[in-house]
Amino acid sequence: MNEINLIDPEDLKHSLQKDELIKRLKKLCDDLKDVPQHLDYSDLVFPIAVHLATPFFLKHVNKDVKLLVACALSDILRIVAPQLPFKDEATLRSMFQFFIKQLKGLEDISHPSSKRYFYLLENLSIVRTFNVMVELPNSNALVCKLFTVCFDAICEKHTSKVRSNMLDMLFPLLKEYDEIPSDILDAIYLWILEPNKSKSPAAYQLAGDILKKSACIIEPYVMQLFNDLLLMGKEVSSKVAPNVYDLLYEIHRVAPTTLLFVLPQLEINLKSSNEKERNSTVSSLGKMFSDEGSQLHSENSNLWHCFLGRFFDAQLSVRLQCVKFLTNFVLYHFDDLGEDLVPVIQKSALDPEESVRRAVCMSIAEIAKFGTFRDVKPSLLEILKERLRDKKWSVRKEAATTLAALFKKFNSDEMAPQSFKESISWISSTLLHIYYYNNVDDRFLIEILLWTTIIPVSNTLKERMETLMKIYCNVDERASRVIQEIFKMQAHTRLHLKGLLNCVKSKTKDDVSQKIGHHLTSLARHCMDPIRNKDAIRRFYFYLDEDDELQADLVKILSDDISVKEATELATSLHSKLASSKSLHGSIDVVKLIIDRITPLLFDHDSIHYLMTIISNFIQCDTCEVLAGSPDISYSDMSSCLKDTSGGFARGLELLKVISAYFPHTFLQENVISCACELLHQNQSTLPILKILAALEINERLCPTLQSTCEDLVFSTSDPSVAKYAVKCIHRLGNDLSPIVNGCMNVFKTPSSQQTHGALAALTQVAFYCPDEYSTTLKTLVTKYVVKELLMSSTFKGNPCASDWCSKEELSSNIRLRIRGMKLITMWLLGMKDGKAKIASSTLRLLHTIVMNKGDLMEENVLNKAEMAHLRLAAGKNFISLCKELCYYSILEFHHFQTMAELILDPCIEVRRGFCIKLNKELTSLRLPLEFLSIFCLIGMEKNSSLFTAHREMLLRNIVIRRDLLKQSQMSSSEKLAAVMPDYVVPYCVHLLANRIESLTNEHELFSIKKCLSILLEAILHEDGSNFSFLRSTFQAIKTTEDNQAPQDKNRNEILYAVCDIAISVLITKNIGVVSNDFPVKPRLPLKHFKQKEVITPNHKIYAPTIVLDSSVEIEENTSKLNNKRSAKMSKSKENLLTLSVNSTVENSPAIKVQTNLSGFAKHSEKPRKRPSNSSLSPNRKTPRVSFLGTDSSKENSPNEDLSLVIGKYDYEGPPPPDVEINNSQSSATNTSLSVGSPAKTITKPKSILKTTMVKSKYKQVHVKPKQATSKRLAKAALRHSQEIALKSTKKIRQKSTSKSPFKNEVSGKSPLRKSGSSKSPSRKDVNIKLDSKNEGTSKSPSVKEVNNKPASRKSFTLKSPSRKEISAKSSSKTEVKQKVSSRKEVSTKSPSIKEIKSQINSKIFSKKNSKSSKISISKTFRLSCLLVLIKSKPFPSSFHVSTSSIVL
Repeated sequence: MNEINLIDPEDLKHSLQKDELIKRLKKLCDDLKDVPQHLDYSDLVFPIAVHLATPFFLKHVNKDVKLLVACALSDILRIVAPQLPFKDEATLRSMFQFFIKQLKGLEDISHPSSKRYFYLLENLSIVRTFNVMVELPNSNALVCKLFTVCFDAICEKHTSKVRSNMLDMLFPLLKEYDEIPSDILDAIYLWILEPNKSKSPAAYQLAGDILKKSACIIEPYVMQLFNDLLLMGKEVSSKVAPNVYDLLYEIHRVAPTTLLFVLPQLEINLKSSNEKERNSTVSSLGKMFSDEGSQLHSENSNLWHCFLGRFFDAQLSVRLQCVKFLTNFVLYHFDDLGEDLVPVIQKSALDPEESVRRAVCMSIAEIAKFGTFRDVKPSLLEILKERLRDKKWSVRKEAATTLAALFKKFNSDEMAPQSFKESISWISSTLLHIYYYNNVDDRFLIEILLWTTIIPVSNTLKERMETLMKIYCNVDERASRVIQEIFKMQAHTRLHLKGLLNCVKSKTKDDVSQKIGHHLTSLARHCMDPIRNKDAIRRFYFYLDEDDELQADLVKILSDDISVKEATELATSLHSKLASSKSLHGSIDVVKLIIDRITPLLFDHDSIHYLMTIISNFIQCDTCEVLAGSPDISYSDMSSCLKDTSGGFARGLELLKVISAYFPHTFLQENVISCACELLHQNQSTLPILKILAALEINERLCPTLQSTCEDLVFSTSDPSVAKYAVKCIHRLGNDLSPIVNGCMNVFKTPSSQQTHGALAALTQVAFYCPDEYSTTLKTLVTKYVVKELLMSSTFKGNPCASDWCSKEELSSNIRLRIRGMKLITMWLLGMKDGKAKIASSTLRLLHTIVMNKGDLMEENVLNKAEMAHLRLAAGKNFISLCKELCYYSILEFHHFQTMAELILDPCIEVRRGFCIKLNKELTSLRLPLEFLSIFCLIGMEKNSSLFTAHREMLLRNIVIRRDLLKQSQMSSSEKLAAVMPDYVVPYCVHLLANRIESLTNEHELFSIKKCLSILLEAILHEDGSNFSFLRSTFQAIKTTEDNQAPQDKNRNEILYAVCDIAISVLITKNIGVVSNDFPVKPRLPLKHFKQKEVITPNHKIYAPTIVLDSSVEIEENTSKLNNKRSAKMSKSKENLLTLSVNSTVENSPAIKVQTNLSGFAKHSEKPRKRPSNSSLSPNRKTPRVSFLGTDSSKENSPNEDLSLVIGKYDYEGPPPPDVEINNSQSSATNTSLSVGSPAKTITKPKSILKTTMVKSKYKQVHVKPKQATSKRLAKAALRHSQEIALKSTKKIRQKSTSKSPFKNEVSGKSPLRKSGSSKSPSRKDVNIKLDSKNEGTSKSPSVKEVNNKPASRKSFTLKSPSRKEISAKSSSKTEVKQKVSSRKEVSTKSPSIKEIKSQINSKIFSKKNSKSSKISISKTFRLSCLLVLIKSKPFPSSFHVSTSSIVL
């Protein structure tokens, strides 16, 4: 052992100065460093240790002194270990407390003495000095403090050696315990939980290392802790008890082996009835299963499948908690767990809760954001695609945003292979399809995604144009139309905002007030909520009127020369400026939307030029190369997109055409027009570029060579379309067309020239633009060449063709020239706009003759069917084009119109389709008179189902367009209304249909007309029936006129009236709403078709055959056997007889009488309807009525005759009939009636054998379900009794003026239909029943005797038939009863029997029931009954009366 010289303890006196003391302590520390560990040095160092352990040094004020003392003591303990220089407990406790305090110095790594602190830590960890502290009594607090100080002191700047020394110092302490106190474990647990975990990651790592290293030691303690907290539910005094689930997860991360026996028991917690417990367990286990590298799913498969079951938990919060982990599952475990995860994700995406479905979409968004293309599985994309059709907008928005972000990221990702990019190419089309949804929010969402994600505005010009080209070439036709619609919306918004700015700048605000309202309405119409946002836009207008700076900024944005970059920056500044404005509070969102729409985010002059350069490069190069001057752009991917479309670059040219239509100002630049002229020399792009240039406002300054280029194209091309648009371009330039005319006329000198078609197309445009300037030349061309040599040529023989149709390319040259010739004449007339010209009427006759002769004008039978079909179609189209001008429509004869209308029923389906497309195009643009809309009524005779559906949609679309226009424009002029309102097409349709038939004996044609009228009225009639009276009045007014085509032809007029009868019968069956007579306009009849009679008299005669009017006849013919069986069955049952008779025909009939209003079955009014006065009518005109059953239709009914029906009894299996209410508010029994539409209160059936049960259905309606009668004898007795009551005198009832119902219980005053104790009656339509008070042929007045009824029970009630004794008691004597019975029999022989009435009505009701469905609604039954009244009676009911003075002719 080497001799060591250490300082004497006496030299470390308390009286030394601080500096001297520090100096000597440093020398002591340096000397002790070199002393090795050996017990022989104990006598040397013990005195020093005892001296340094005094309170003077341990509690010294100077930090350096204390640090040096701590280092010296640690060295001494190292040297003499395992002995201790101190024997008393107090000194040891003080020394350990001193060491713990000095270890806090490790926090400041920049302190000058940091190395000594590290030296102190190293000595204490090597020797494991603190192990002695465990033996001290009550040492738990010191140990906890040591752990806390170490966790507080360590930081990320410390080296790994510091953490290692701390671990070596702290871990042995746990091993020294026989039973580790919970306080010490809590001190460790707290540093792996929040907030300490985030606050000090280094401490979290140190605590984890301690737990991991001591896993075997702490395993029983961990198990006990979680068993007490999770399974047993005990209250444990632990600081980590509130965060037990977080602790479970953290321990699993650092020391998973300690939870081997804890995790399997968590299945109980997953299935707990406590929602909070399940939620916390799912949160903890979800982290464990989803962590990267976790194998818990394979180690504990039962727990994994139990966890998957929580995705379908009953509580929303638990399901949401599960969905949060889908991102990590897919990113880290999809290869292992894909089979389990995909079904779970798919079902979660269909969760009934909106928030869960949205959370699934958000999880997939995170996968796309943080993952690679390998993580984007096809099944996930399908889920997003499916959620695009979710019923909730928030889910659709999340799915669309996720797909757009995914498309943006991977479409430009160089690492993604081309195969993956092709697999996601459908995203752009699918997203754009959302624009077709009815929700306006979806449309705005797609607009925002288009500019921010799909084609980001932040990209450079070249990137934007390249992306736009790729997308437009990849999307399908429907998606491309969405892009066009978005461009159109932007153009319209720019147009209306420009108009609004002009109105703001106008000095005469009063003159532009109407324009301001129009612009505000148009801007609001395209916002999310037009009604609410109109006020917001109005506030913006007032704000704009006061802010001149804002006006200047908007004018700059709307200017044609602004670039995309400048416009974007200006729009951003406007957003921030308007957001701070208090005047626009509540309107800022709408204003921002409008500003975004008017900002040119894609196109300016440079963008269009670059786009044309791309297309030009693809046309010139067969292979994909890099453009000269653009080495940074590669076109390989874009080229593949272009080649996938038909015509290669055709979609690119189509895109240019769309842009030119909505943003024409972007093309009006010299470099753009020059590039377009270069494309004219390429055969593939000549026609598309010509179409673009022909629509632009160009001049020679932009392109001086355009004139010569177009002239060369006219004379060199054989394509008529190229010649047509070349002439349009020359006309746009404003140059003389004489060279074109002279050159084309020279072409006709050689008829076999190939340029004939092009020359004829060019002259067609010349005839339209300059009809008067070249009138002589054009007249010569038309008369000598077009008419004589082309149309009336007899030397031509058609090509053989077996089919009815062929393409235009398959037509012979002569036929195509004929079609061009007809077009030339039409365009010439449209250019002249002179209806007095002789050629106008000649042309109309020519077109009419072509159609009449089925396309063969000369009737030489040399043309094949396909050629004749093309000629017919061309004639029809030219006819429609001519009629766009009022001057030609005014000279149109009806037989010409009727012939052309027959093209909609042409034998060739292509002719029908082409004619309707042309007709619909002109009608939707409101360029044709309203009469042409009547042609669509003939589609009822269309046999092709697909064509019928398409044409019916055209009819509905035209009606909707015209009604929308009326709402927007608020027309007040009657002439304008008559030209636009679709309701006024009805007279034209009636006249057109009436002139198609020659006789009323042809039932097949009449049924066809009925079908046509049914389709028309179904489209015209409002849903609420508000125009029912208008249409009915129109038909009645037509019956008071004559056919202007043949006013003296009685047969023709009767056919016209018969069509009106059919229309009225169809109208009644179509109407299901409440009839209103307050229609805003009056009926108008065109004098062109209808001639007013000299004396206007009402025409009540029914001209149409009954078989056509009866809507059930067709069904009866097909289901006669079923009807016979049904009638036989109905004749056997004698209960629930509802007899509704006609008092004028069934004399002395005791049946109950129902008064029904045919005009929509409205509620019967007690007051008589006021009829409009008409001076032209006879003052003694009788009120029209309708008779039914037993009435001779040829006889006139009396003025006071009421409309009534007789309905026999029947078994009813469908919905219940309406309840019945007797209205006895009038004083006389003759006025007792039964109405439809009000709640039922009393029953009005006779007191016969009638037993019904009240049954509640699932729709909370009360059904009256009749039961079968017990015997025929009782049924006959009930009938006899009901008839006898009807024969009684009504004196008592006439004397009583009370409004109380005679069928109410005299004791309780309640209706038998009501449940006992209930104040509400069944919700039913009530029917006005009137007891017939007239009994012709009898001396006594009939009366109704009140019968007391018992209150109805809760479930059923019974109306008992009076016994024989009761009947006898009411009569004065048996002889009197016999006389009354005999008189009753005599009356019954005169009137139709009950059995006959029932069989007739039942056959009508059940024929329809058996043919279509097993049930028939009661509303249909009453409509059918009313229809039967109409067809069986001669005059119209009073409700059909219309004042002919209100008809405008």
